[in-house]
Amino acid sequence: MKRTLIASLSLVLMSAASAQQRDTDPLAPLTKCFDGTWFRVGSTDRLPATTKWRTVEGPDGRAKVSMDDGYRLMLYTDGPKPVVNLKIERAALGRIAEDRAAIVAQMQYLVEHNPVNSTAFSSEELGSLEHLTVRKTSRDGSGIANIETLIQQRTGTVATAYLIDTNSPGFDALRTDFLAMLAACMEKQ
Repeated sequence: MKRTLIASLSLVLMSAASAQQRDTDPLAPLTKCFDGTWFRVGSTDRLPATTKWRTVEGPDGRAKVSMDDGYRLMLYTDGPKPVVNLKIERAALGRIAEDRAAIVAQMQYLVEHNPVNSTAFSSEELGSLEHLTVRKTSRDGSGIANIETLIQQRTGTVATAYLIDTNSPGFDALRTDFLAMLAACMEKQ
């Protein structure tokens, strides 16, 4: 009986501590980045508070990327199908450097081991953000055309966008506008 009571009390305290961690929502402003633009947010889903890691595949096998908090947004333009699947995550305190290394290794691994589509990897600085890209060198209107990741070391924020291959002539403009809006919003954090 005493053990059950102690175990129950421990679970209640752990749940309360977990709930306190989610009382604040520093990523919420990033979910509003596209309000009033030509992008339409079709859904916004917050990461469950119990999810703390995701696994990525790299040259040395699987690696963990921390997620203290996060959102998934599906973005549309004027059509019925999404054009961007956006994941916004906050790294665990003190983990952004390790998470960044795992993400870079994963993106390079994707390029090196992609048997179907020819792909390219690039990295550049955008103000206080690091911008990583994996892109198809030729688009065919199916699957994912680009994976765009913006990393802000200062806040531990990682935004990864999967741009859907629409094979439309306006894809490059869509990509440019999307990245400019997201980067500007992240810079305000």
